[in-house]
Amino acid sequence: MTILDHSTVQEYARQFWRRESEKGNQDGIHTFADIERGADPVEALRVKHSYKLPRPRNSHVCIAAFTSREEIENLLVHEYMPNDKWMQERELVPSPFTQRLGTLARICLDRGYFTSQRDDRQIRHYRNWKKKGLRDVIRNDERPLVEVSDSGNIEIVDGWERLLPIAAILLEGLAFETIQVFHASPSTKHTCPCATANS
Repeated sequence: MTILDHSTVQEYARQFWRRESEKGNQDGIHTFADIERGADPVEALRVKHSYKLPRPRNSHVCIAAFTSREEIENLLVHEYMPNDKWMQERELVPSPFTQRLGTLARICLDRGYFTSQRDDRQIRHYRNWKKKGLRDVIRNDERPLVEVSDSGNIEIVDGWERLLPIAAILLEGLAFETIQVFHASPSTKHTCPCATANS
């Protein structure tokens, strides 16, 4: 992972709401309109989707780039996700349990998820991006958010529906392309890669 620049949780939250608005999500449209008029995008996330914010201790936000397939595959999802209702309905619950994105992507491939007829955004991304390749599939104004977990690993906070198909496509041998993300970490010089990179 390469650290590119300083950022803020406010910049991430604003991008989140703009993306929700562009999806046609009515709540996103109204919330982003409020933000354009001066509302706080972080507070809107805290009220409506608090799980889309980093842990309070991860108050330092940088813009970073993943520079290898292995970095994508080794990302973790939240602990509840591998066994949640969404995974159960699609018969994708891993056994043994794992939070590792690359392993979950392999399960999705092996169990035929991406060839199913479900109208999931993950499947649409997979089909579109497999045809066109991964260059610029995530724009710089719609970066996912990852954070440092309690164990020191990198965990996805927002962006699962885009990072899962990317991991699957990479497992199938498509060429890797750099992916930019927001990276949240503790705000100390010793643990923050942004502080180290820009000191």
